[in-house]
Amino acid sequence: MSNLLFIEEKTVKSLLDIRQLVDIVEKGLIHFSTPSAALVQPMRTVIGISSQSAHFFSMPCYSEQDNALTTKLACLFPNNCQRGLQTIHAIILLFDCNTGVPQAVIDADYITEMRTAAASAVATKYLANQDGQILCIVGSGAQAYSHLVVLKEMFQFSEIRLCSRTKSNAQKLADRTNTQAVIYDCVQDAVHNADVICTTTNAVEPILFGKWVKQGAHINAVGACTSQRRELDSELMQNAIVVADSRDSAEKEAGDVILSNASVYAEIGHIACGKVTVDRNQTTVFESLGLAIEDAVCARLIYDLYKIQEGKTA
Repeated sequence: MSNLLFIEEKTVKSLLDIRQLVDIVEKGLIHFSTPSAALVQPMRTVIGISSQSAHFFSMPCYSEQDNALTTKLACLFPNNCQRGLQTIHAIILLFDCNTGVPQAVIDADYITEMRTAAASAVATKYLANQDGQILCIVGSGAQAYSHLVVLKEMFQFSEIRLCSRTKSNAQKLADRTNTQAVIYDCVQDAVHNADVICTTTNAVEPILFGKWVKQGAHINAVGACTSQRRELDSELMQNAIVVADSRDSAEKEAGDVILSNASVYAEIGHIACGKVTVDRNQTTVFESLGLAIEDAVCARLIYDLYKIQEGKTA
């Protein structure tokens, strides 16, 4: 393994272009929702670490058309925010599809943040009302940052609202991203008349309620990625059109879906490819758990761009 690369976060950030990222993630979501022997992605393996209320994830994927054979190993430690640490840490292992030789170990903290936001951008593209003007992001951590950066790049909003229990954290997020934002510490006030809402918290119980959300709003539900956690209440989930990255994963692993006994209408890949349509005047929820195909296409893109850059500087 003398040629095994380690691609650090600094390099990953320098190579990823937001619009290119959203494009490949959209194609990956469509590929996932189009059954094919050329794509193999089993359900992720989840190990609970009860002493820390934490989880360890293993997410393998093989995509023939993307020339990608990968697995992502990730940890979610919600209590890290109290330690001044990121809550998610991850690496992606990339292998040669023809030989099985390991090609790279890629720092995947930033990839996880950005590809999740890219998937939300795809969902917003196909589910949100096209006249939507107000974006509200609930949370102030890594996913709040990535969603703000990506959605600002991909869409035009007349007003951006940031909400955190600690208003100073929301203000820091605005300053970090050079965003003119209205700052809130009350979710009910923040989401009033918002057109696009992103929930990016570590909540265990609902922090967003249907009675607060206007008809026709679109919600990207990102934070609750296990079966016992939820950000959205039952009224919202049962009355909205719920779209998932993966129907199977959402029905088995998404607390927002399971604990509210909600139904999944379709996968976002089905809508992106035109197989299924959605009335954008209805309230919609994108239930995002994250897919290994998203990591696989990102890893292949980063590796290929790294090799091109390496060739230019050799």
